Amino acid sequence: MCTKTRQTLLQLNGWWSVIRRQCFEMWRNLLSLTLLVLLVLHCQLSFTMPETVTIEELRKMTARSEWNHLSQLGAKYAESLRLAAESSPSSQGGNHNSGNTEALRIFGIAEYQLSNLRRAHLFLELAVNATGGLKAAPVDLLHDAGLIALMLRKRIGEAYLRQALANDPFHLSTVLTLGSHLVGQGMTGEALAIYEVAGGLRRHSDAGALWQQTNNKDNDDDKGSNIVAVSYTHLRAHETEADL
Repeated sequence: MCTKTRQTLLQLNGWWSVIRRQCFEMWRNLLSLTLLVLLVLHCQLSFTMPETVTIEELRKMTARSEWNHLSQLGAKYAESLRLAAESSPSSQGGNHNSGNTEALRIFGIAEYQLSNLRRAHLFLELAVNATGGLKAAPVDLLHDAGLIALMLRKRIGEAYLRQALANDPFHLSTVLTLGSHLVGQGMTGEALAIYEVAGGLRRHSDAGALWQQTNNKDNDDDKGSNIVAVSYTHLRAHETEADL
């Protein structure tokens, strides 16, 4: 009887040792899993939380050409605008005057620098709408929106540029971009008129070249059949620092 009791106690002790080891392994695995989850959450929060960025910080990022970072911020900003529009009853009434105009324009410039023209166009359209529409938008913004819209072959681009020129007939970038577009469309006379209003044909190299082509000494009757539009790449060489 004592032998059986001793054997039973040994078996119980062995089972208890096994149970203790299994419990220890289970708690250790649970602790490791908890730490891993906390680490993942910390990484996500550290990546997504610092999105309260001021306009001044966006300007500094633009000056440092941090286009990828600005693109990430712009995507999250656009998503926040979408969610706000869906949750706001006024959005059903067609109220587009939402979002920070300068931030939207900066995000549009960033997408342009990354060659994401469609996203750039959407941001700049939002920026124009945020100002209250074409007539209220600043000239530089209208030029940027118009230039990118023309690159995408959207008719709205010409409307943007014409409104910008109506607001400021002497805005050099708009004069060059719209003039080049009109020449490409065969409307040479209107392009010449725009150059003339902007300060005289001979005051600008592009306008001077256009004048020489339309007043060729060898062919005084030339109506512009040999004129080619100034490329957008060439136009950008003349743009001011405030423009795209």
